[in-house]
Amino acid sequence: MVREIPGNRTGLDSRNTDAWSPDCRWGGFLDDIDAFDAGFFGIAPREAKRIDPQQRLLLETAWEALEDAGIVPAALAGSRTGVFIGHAASDYWDLLVGAGDLEFYSGLGTARSVAAGRISHAFDLRGPSIAIDTACSSSLVAVHLAVQSILSGESRLALAGAANVVISREMSVIYSRGSLLAADGRCKFGDSQADGFVRGEGAGVVVLKALPDALADGDPVRALILGTATNNDGRAGKYLIAPAQPAQEDLLTRAYADAGVDPASVDYLEAHGAGTNAGDPVEIGAAMKVLGRGRPAGRPLLVGSVKTNIGHAEAAAGIAALVKTVLCLQHRTVAPSLHLDTPNPQIDWDSSPTAICRELTPLPDRGRPLVAGITALGIAGTNAHVVVGEYVPAQGAQGALAGPPGGRTVADQTTFLLPISARHAGGLAAFATRYARQLRGAGEDRAALADICRSAADRRSHHQNRLAVAGGSAVEIAELLAGFVTGSDATGIGVGYRLCQVPPKVAFVFPGQGSQWTGMGRELLACSPAFAAELRACDRAIREEAGWSLLDKLHGNRLPHEGPEVVQPVLWAIEVSLARLWCSWGLRPDWVVGHSMGEVAAAYVAGALSMEDAVAVMCRRSALVATMRGRGGMALVGLAEEDAEREIGRYRERVVVGVVNGPTSTVLSGDRGALDEIGESLSRRGVLFRRVNVDYASHGPHVDAVLPELRGRLAGIRARAGHTPMFSTVLNEPVGGTELDAGYWASNLREKVRFAEAVGRLGEHITIFLEISPHPLLVSAVRETLRETGHDRALCSLRRNEPERRTLLAAAGRLYAAGRSLRWQELNGPCTKFVRLPAYPWRRDRFWLDGPRGRASAGRAASPHRGTPPRATAARPDADTIPPAAPVPPVPIVPPVPIAASLAAIASERVASQGEIEKSVRNRIAEALNLPSRRVSPGRPLDSLGLDSVMAMEVRDGLHRDLGLDIPVATMLGDSTVADIVAAAAGQLGRTGRLSYS
Repeated sequence: MVREIPGNRTGLDSRNTDAWSPDCRWGGFLDDIDAFDAGFFGIAPREAKRIDPQQRLLLETAWEALEDAGIVPAALAGSRTGVFIGHAASDYWDLLVGAGDLEFYSGLGTARSVAAGRISHAFDLRGPSIAIDTACSSSLVAVHLAVQSILSGESRLALAGAANVVISREMSVIYSRGSLLAADGRCKFGDSQADGFVRGEGAGVVVLKALPDALADGDPVRALILGTATNNDGRAGKYLIAPAQPAQEDLLTRAYADAGVDPASVDYLEAHGAGTNAGDPVEIGAAMKVLGRGRPAGRPLLVGSVKTNIGHAEAAAGIAALVKTVLCLQHRTVAPSLHLDTPNPQIDWDSSPTAICRELTPLPDRGRPLVAGITALGIAGTNAHVVVGEYVPAQGAQGALAGPPGGRTVADQTTFLLPISARHAGGLAAFATRYARQLRGAGEDRAALADICRSAADRRSHHQNRLAVAGGSAVEIAELLAGFVTGSDATGIGVGYRLCQVPPKVAFVFPGQGSQWTGMGRELLACSPAFAAELRACDRAIREEAGWSLLDKLHGNRLPHEGPEVVQPVLWAIEVSLARLWCSWGLRPDWVVGHSMGEVAAAYVAGALSMEDAVAVMCRRSALVATMRGRGGMALVGLAEEDAEREIGRYRERVVVGVVNGPTSTVLSGDRGALDEIGESLSRRGVLFRRVNVDYASHGPHVDAVLPELRGRLAGIRARAGHTPMFSTVLNEPVGGTELDAGYWASNLREKVRFAEAVGRLGEHITIFLEISPHPLLVSAVRETLRETGHDRALCSLRRNEPERRTLLAAAGRLYAAGRSLRWQELNGPCTKFVRLPAYPWRRDRFWLDGPRGRASAGRAASPHRGTPPRATAARPDADTIPPAAPVPPVPIVPPVPIAASLAAIASERVASQGEIEKSVRNRIAEALNLPSRRVSPGRPLDSLGLDSVMAMEVRDGLHRDLGLDIPVATMLGDSTVADIVAAAAGQLGRTGRLSYS
């Protein structure tokens, strides 16, 4: 919006100069040009406050442009992606010079050449990276060069754009003295009172790709660039800055020849339109001469200029004009040009049918795609013109990524998972609010919901702080997101705040008998190809081994009451099919662990048993168990193993501890009468005692009678080395797979199940335990076992009588929130239609130079992106939610406390402790970054904080002064951490005898 100079623009304050004139008071000013999300791009505060705000805007705008195009920036790393950036002024350098701030980053941050290179570096782009300065035509020349780079094959994709920020007053004074600025701050293109332009600010970046590539990649196509041309006025205008009509006519002629378009067919011209008495007649005259020739009288050339709306954005003027024109084509409507009251009499309006659009003007339907042109003219005579065509997709071409043959349709999906992520914890609430707004607009349209969820999953970046919501409608997910923002309880939501760069490990947990329920698996058979395929394979193997149909049992109604010879193989098949489904979603286990008969499923999933051998073990084992029915029982008691052993007492010959599930969860196995007597005693004392719904006694002496026969029946089993490690609850140690012979499976039925010990051992390394069963039996035991360690994350796959896909997606969402990657196309279906999603919610802190001598301000006052909702407390987790760490509150970035005195004291000592080394390293790094030392955590990669080679050299020199160390700079670069540097320092001091561990 054009307005008077904002009060916070001290560099433009009219009181600072006597040369200030009224026409310099106006401009199209942006808010918060001092704000930047430096942490998002891994830039240290020290460097951020010395980077030209134009470069900062370009980084954020380039990210938004890529996401708007459905391109994940990380996917471009190492690619032939070109960056072409217009850059015509660097006022921030003058501000730094005036402040006396002339350190290395001041020069780097304001060099025009870095405007393009910084984007290429941030996204690891390996194509050409060029900053272009042709003044007001810079960004349209950048588009021209980007197009040529793509057509030549030099770049497969290109970013083109520019930014312009008005910081110092001097250029405004120069323009004023040259009579180039409008006295009233209004650009009056084509008007008789045109007296100059008004300066404007802004940034724009477009993503360019060859149309066949864009369609093949399923990218949204906004418009087509049909042709481009550039030239220079030479001496045709007689004076350096005078416009030259012959040159402009040549420019237009060559651009439309390049496009293969008849100039008379152009529907709209976005003119340079500076609004000067010298320039407007020349530009409109050239357009009339080239584009008006042969044009029917009833079909005028519609003309406009974005400068009348936002001011003259100088280097960014061309990209602003291009963006406006593309929007006009998409909406088939021309936005009005303002401030035209009386057409300029110097222009021969009657010589050609031409009209400047003064109001919202529909573009006529001529039975063909619309064509428009954009002109940008440089003050030194370098001109550019781009011909743009409306994109009308062929039937089914837009978003042309098709699903696999036989793939699922929207109608097949009953529930979707929406992933949202941000690099800072507070961004989740802001993002959730924006997504909720978009989802409410989708209403009950399931196709729209599918497109939003799939686009968010496949075409957006997945950052460390994550939120995932499962739901069956857009309205439902919107309400769940709103609940997250307000902090209310909500099921179906997973939230995770991560500082660790390494995703958590996952153990698949396969329980024994007891999780069965009538109807289990039926929904997944209908909606999950991976689950259905594995279950059918199990059905064939069981038919061949046992002679009955697993699928028939699942579709019947007697399963929960049948004997172990049926229930156990069916549960095994459900478990391994669930495991196959999880693997198809991209979640492969790091470990597997089984409980009793669950070890057969674990062994098969680990690759230690073939399906035929696993079915043989399962069916033959369960058939022998069935022969034990009526002779014993099992009971769960709320006692620790040692207490349960004491409780058995005089019943020791008849009852044993058969299973240890957790610290106070033990299963007794033995004679039914003895169990009844123990139960009466415990119940009188208020101790939990619950009979397990079986009429036999596994994992104790009752099994001894069938063991010889079991070993004989399983003698042909061919165990092999597995591809996934398995933790044995029989041996209480990891096994590779070859140990799982007939003797092992006899022990599996006879020996105590040491599940709690297995969980405790794995809990030292595993963050998440995922129970693979139709209903959770072991989740509570896992949580109880690990509660004291703080690693009590346990999830279930399904729940009895609850929608299966929804329950699975809720668990998948929590795994995603915890940091695991998923195969989204398998989980939600392929993204066949990309839809525009909410823009990233930047956390923009203040980085500027304040006061008369430009005192540096780095992040002292947060300045959030406009429209960013306030941060909110995350919803509390439900029973299956992975408990998140507390969100990290924003920390004001202030210069670290001077450390010279304390470091000198350390250096003077002959002995340095490990703690002193770490303190010195952290302080030196914090000083180099201009961060508080508490923000420099020992395990965080230093490059994510912005430490570069220059800062690393300063840290090296400081450590040499502090402790006499010579740490190589390479030790501090890349993904090195404070811990790595401390280890290197400790090694050096240890060799010199100066290290102590007291």
